[in-house]
Amino acid sequence: MVNVFIIDDHPAIIEGIESLLSDEPDGIRFAGSATTMQDTLEQLARFPSLHVVVLDLYMGATDPVENLQRIRELQPDSAVMIFSAETSDFWVNKMFKAGVNAYVSKGTKNELFISTIHKISDGSVVINDEMKKIIYQREQLEKSDHFSSIELEICHELAHGKSIQQIADQTDRSLSLIGKILLNLRKKTGTKSNPELIRILINRGVISSCN
Repeated sequence: MVNVFIIDDHPAIIEGIESLLSDEPDGIRFAGSATTMQDTLEQLARFPSLHVVVLDLYMGATDPVENLQRIRELQPDSAVMIFSAETSDFWVNKMFKAGVNAYVSKGTKNELFISTIHKISDGSVVINDEMKKIIYQREQLEKSDHFSSIELEICHELAHGKSIQQIADQTDRSLSLIGKILLNLRKKTGTKSNPELIRILINRGVISSCN
């Protein structure tokens, strides 16, 4: 029996997944759910054994990578699948690098959702065709435009409202280093300010906007 725990801040999503799993005859059991990370951590600390944790990418003001790390601390043997409407190449790449077992779009068909749970329940990493395409596009982008992963991360976070100090803390880099990276990016793109840099990169499709 595959025990599945659902984390999503929209109760309707949880109810839909619970209904889907209740109709699944192939040994998947809805083990529980949470709508906040605080509730998640309190519940996961009590669960002796979970096979799969289904995690929404955005849980309030919390950081997705930190959420994954805290879940791993409490359930080190559980597979974690991101289930989100956010499918930007930035987040798909970042969450696979952070160690998720799968990343599935909320627009995915039920059959693929169920089959992915089965496949990762033994700890396997599964990258479906949609995510392979997104990862490939990011790899080609980095090669063609010569943007490093840290450059893209800094610009993405700036575009989504983070301050330079917050980015420095998040990436464990000094303010001066972040400043140098942004200066080099402005020179590379021929822009004179960070807002202009971000606007150009969004228009070119290098990073996504916060809208």
